[in-house]
Amino acid sequence: MTLPHQAYGPRPIEWTQARPPVWVWVQWRDRAAERVRGYVKGYNDRVCIVAIEGPGGGWEIVVWRPAVSHRSTQ
Repeated sequence: MTLPHQAYGPRPIEWTQARPPVWVWVQWRDRAAERVRGYVKGYNDRVCIVAIEGPGGGWEIVVWRPAVSHRSTQ
């Protein structure tokens, strides 16, 4: 699931070309939440826009910023 646009707050999204790797907690509609691998595409002080692989292919989701943590690529 993704957060509604109202959750973004007043600060604009900062887009990144670097796509840093992260762990992100995702709440699915049909099963329990899980921590998955992803890449940050944009962020502000409240939310992160993350690219993930999920059922049916790749997704871009918006999550609360505390749901995201750095992931080492090693």
